[in-house]
Amino acid sequence: QTEPVQCFKLVAIDTEGRYVSIYDGTTEYKIGETITREVRAGHKGGLYVCESILDLLKLGPLPSRSALMAAPWAVVEMVGWGPTIKYNELAGGSKV
Repeated sequence: QTEPVQCFKLVAIDTEGRYVSIYDGTTEYKIGETITREVRAGHKGGLYVCESILDLLKLGPLPSRSALMAAPWAVVEMVGWGPTIKYNELAGGSKV
């Protein structure tokens, strides 16, 4: 994917008001900043995103071992580019 695409990510709001990964509880998503992660097969690397807010609602349950399951959640709109791996065609889930 060389052209930028709009995508959406479900994140937690930690006790300091930061947008962070629900899964690891530490990866921070700062508004206006660029995050780079190499995408690799097998759920390694990259950022899990969805193509639309509706696709977020279609996702199955998050892993039970997620660090911030009980925290408040928010939807972050992002711009992604580069290689993409689709993991759930029905729900629109991808890694960019």
